[in-house]
This record gives sequence, structure tokens and C-alpha cells, in this order.
Amino acid sequence: MAAGLWLSALFVGLIGSGTHCLGMCGGIMGALSVNIRRDGRSACPYLLAYNLGRVMSYTLAGAVLGGLGHGLVAAVPGAAVASLGDRIAALFMVALGLFLGGWWRVLGRLEAWGARGFAYIRPLGERLMPVTRLPQALALGVLWGFLPCGLVYSVLAWALASGSALKGAALMAIFGLATAPGLLTLGGTQRLALVLRKRSVRQALAALVVVYGLVSFVTPLA
Repeated sequence: MAAGLWLSALFVGLIGSGTHCLGMCGGIMGALSVNIRRDGRSACPYLLAYNLGRVMSYTLAGAVLGGLGHGLVAAVPGAAVASLGDRIAALFMVALGLFLGGWWRVLGRLEAWGARGFAYIRPLGERLMPVTRLPQALALGVLWGFLPCGLVYSVLAWALASGSALKGAALMAIFGLATAPGLLTLGGTQRLALVLRKRSVRQALAALVVVYGLVSFVTPLA
């Protein structure tokens, strides 16, 4: 896979952590840290464990979809199949940029569909609260990694298009790690989060994602 797609996952993860992830996971992170600090403990190890679990879920999902993509490519001969997968991933990138910019909410519909499945997982996460041990935080992160999220779904499309379980896993791991700093620093660098959540900044960054997706559609990166 070309380095450009790795950089895309990193770029989208960094943007998404300030423009979208805080809204999706910020409440969970805040509740987790508040409960721990009330007991006089440092929240940092627990937040790290939570995010590690979340990245583990992303990586597993990327491996599964990447493997599925490999099976599809192997089942249908011809390089055109791989090229088609690249272009579908590029279109998801465009949709993601429009979604982050607030111009088109189509990925919000995917989140609504995903919420139906997550309804079966949510009770398991609620049983782990309040978190008092690191294994609980790790398990909570694993479960919450399946939180319905248009941002994640878009990158999963790239994992599918990668046509490799290993590449799909690596792609999702890079993306997940890129989203972690914004969530880990909820209490420390809120200024950065506030800057990223400004409408003008968010839309400027979202426009870059759209442009990059259009370029990728014309010249596939994977």
C-alpha cells in the first residue's frame, strides 16, 4: 500500500479526534476520568488502557475487513477489481470530508444503522462502570471500539479496499492511534480541541479531506 494512504489514515485520525471523536467518546472519557480522580488516583493509566482497548477493536475490525477484501479480489480475477476498491475507498474519503464539514450527513445514516447493533453491546459496557481496575478500562475500550461512528466506517472502507488482513489491521491501528491524543488530552490541551472544533477550522480541514479523496479517486493510492 502506498505511503499516501497511511498518511491519509493519520491525517483523518488527527482531524477527527478534534472535530468528531470528542463528541462521540468525550463523554465516556470524561466520566471515566472523573470517577477515578474522585478516588484520588491518576486517570492517565486508565485512559491509556481505555484507548488501547479501542485501538485493539479497530485493528481487529481492519484485519477482518482487509481479509474479506483479499477474498473478494482473489475470487474475481483482474486488476480492475483492486482499482475499483481503491476508488470506492476514495469516495468514502470524500463522503467523510463532507461529513466532517457538516455539508452532507450521509455517514450519519450509517451511524444510525450501526447503533442498532451497538444496542446489544452497550449493556456490557455499562456493567463495567464505574471503572476501578485497569482490566476494566481495557475491556471498556474494546467494547466502545464498536461505537457506531461514520469516521471509523469510512476508514474501514479503506481497510476493505486494501485487500490484505495485515494492511487493513495496520491502517486501522494508525488511524486509532492518531485519534488517541485528542481524547487523552481532554483535560490538558483543551485549547487545541477548541481550535479544531471552530467551524472555520473544521471546514477548512474537511475541505482538504474532500480534495484528497477526489485526487485519490483519479489516482488511486493503494
